[in-house]
Amino acid sequence: MIKPGKLVLQSRWKLVHMEGLPFLLYYGIRNPPHHHDLMRKISQELAGYLQNGDPLSADCAEQEMNRLIQDGILVAPEAVKKSKTPENMQVCSRCVTNDYVVPGLEFNDAGVCALCQCYETNKAPSGSVFTTVSEEKLREAARKNNDSRFDVMLFYTGGKDSSYLLWLLARKLKLRVIAAFWDMPYCSDAAYENIRRAKKRMPEVEFIEWSLPINTVREAMLKKWHSHGWPCLCPTVAFALFYPLAAQLRIPYLFLGIEDVQASVLDYVVVKPGAGPGTPLSDRDKTLGFLSVRSLPRPQKTPLHWPEEMSNYHAAIQNAMPGIFSDLSALVQKARNDDSVYMPLIGRLRKTEAYGSWVDASQIIEREMGWQAPADQESLLHTSCILEPLKDYLQFQRFKSMHTVFMPQSIVELGAAVFFGLVTREEALRSVNELGYWAPPGILGKLTKNLGIGPEDVKASDDQLPTGLWEWVERE
Repeated sequence: MIKPGKLVLQSRWKLVHMEGLPFLLYYGIRNPPHHHDLMRKISQELAGYLQNGDPLSADCAEQEMNRLIQDGILVAPEAVKKSKTPENMQVCSRCVTNDYVVPGLEFNDAGVCALCQCYETNKAPSGSVFTTVSEEKLREAARKNNDSRFDVMLFYTGGKDSSYLLWLLARKLKLRVIAAFWDMPYCSDAAYENIRRAKKRMPEVEFIEWSLPINTVREAMLKKWHSHGWPCLCPTVAFALFYPLAAQLRIPYLFLGIEDVQASVLDYVVVKPGAGPGTPLSDRDKTLGFLSVRSLPRPQKTPLHWPEEMSNYHAAIQNAMPGIFSDLSALVQKARNDDSVYMPLIGRLRKTEAYGSWVDASQIIEREMGWQAPADQESLLHTSCILEPLKDYLQFQRFKSMHTVFMPQSIVELGAAVFFGLVTREEALRSVNELGYWAPPGILGKLTKNLGIGPEDVKASDDQLPTGLWEWVERE
């Protein structure tokens, strides 16, 4: 018999259960080719040993423990790796990710992080998240478009990415664009000013704006914070508001104002190349799958994989404001059963080659649209929402405490931007210092006051609300 307590899980491995079965789950990013080897099924006997210190039989030790010991998953207590701090963290030698903000991030002998290794070795990204459309394909669709007075609907926020895409679609490609802006209560002042200037400088574009009641938005944010651990609603709500209109107007394409780097982790790291059905999905089926996840009612799942966590994000929003999603849900349900239902295709352009770098893109929109970055922000990563530092903070706290497999987003995007040449490493390192990982951001106090959350509410909650707020509570 092996004595209880002799071996423990290495740092960032955790015992979890799925459908009553025990697994070991790694909360981090492993070096390739092990970056998909994040979950190990184990026996109930070993689970009892890890959870309660129950004794193990020799057979269990022979069949399971030796493999886990060899893989460094089960170790002696003194061999457990200590959590990194801002003082001793390791920063990738190629990008800017580090193992303090992304605990469990592995590096090779050259100091290159697991993410950069995936970008380097995976020459054929999955491309499974969005339908990628070439500029020529868009032009061809516009030439054949006799059913609508618009060629593209663009979700527009006044930020760098959507502003550049607005210029590219309307001015460079000369498409007929309708720019749709959801005026949520926490857009930055710079975003509002950029939208105002765009309306003057882009007279060929039609603009629409939708403002939900502030109380409706805040009630939904509070519900989502309790059920999912952070309060953000974007861009999911925009689909509920604008996609049915795009379908009614028979617009061929709908675009989000996002970067390639925002899909890089899914394209290169999370989704296995060739994963999914054997027959490639049509563009319409991709759009239906994309919208189904964002619109159809369903319970949240145990988040053991990144796609499940993203599904939970959308489910939490839909469950928090079901009335807002009723039109989109009905449209998607009808389209799933009737191929004749018109569905605008959700796509993206691979813009990296088109504009070269973030500085190049910002210079174009500054010249053409009068665009300006937020006055108090050096980074060009996220420029339209004042809640970005709070999102950073909550994602970091929840990932650090192993309540989610969804790793902190902004630093990963900055790292991808460096790898793919959109920003220099020196610029990105300065931007990392502006992110909300290092201390509770000032907007946290404002938002908790807006939503009626105090430290005592966090302490009394037995749901997801406290998972990112314990450090804040201790400081209050």
